[in-house]
Amino acid sequence: MCQKILLDLLLRGGGPMKEDIQKIEEPYGQRRATVRAGIIRRIRPTCPHLPEDEFLALVDQMVDRQLDFEVKGISFRRQS
Repeated sequence: MCQKILLDLLLRGGGPMKEDIQKIEEPYGQRRATVRAGIIRRIRPTCPHLPEDEFLALVDQMVDRQLDFEVKGISFRRQS
């Protein structure tokens, strides 16, 4: 999501300013943290056998997929 917004800024003829980047990263980081916390809460009971580092790597993969899906879903709806 963040990369798409930055690309849009660049294509409009100007490079992103520090303030623009902060406006983009702040909500994105908050959404990422919310999704991550939810996934951890839901899957921790089902994965007690995984070492912590493997568990967190799995969580990060799931978060990335969720956020990618959300961005693609938003883009798809805009095209319709």
